[in-house]
Amino acid sequence: DIECPYHDSGAAIQNMLLAFHYYGLGACYVSDTGINCEQNREVLQLKDYEKITAFIWFGHSEVAPIAPARRNLDEIIEFK
Repeated sequence: DIECPYHDSGAAIQNMLLAFHYYGLGACYVSDTGINCEQNREVLQLKDYEKITAFIWFGHSEVAPIAPARRNLDEIIEFK
């Protein structure tokens, strides 16, 4: 019951988001249950067997995002 195309697209999306960040671009991954609506499919001229798994909006950010504080590994992992 595993949908391989969804796993494959997830891996590709992760790599694209990392690449956008590397090149100094901002990116936002968007996916929801209505993403394959008729309007989106018509604009993109998709065939019946093609599915949209996500949209990625990207470009130059107006403001640089602030990275969240990171915890030390000693606070998270306990070695025994």
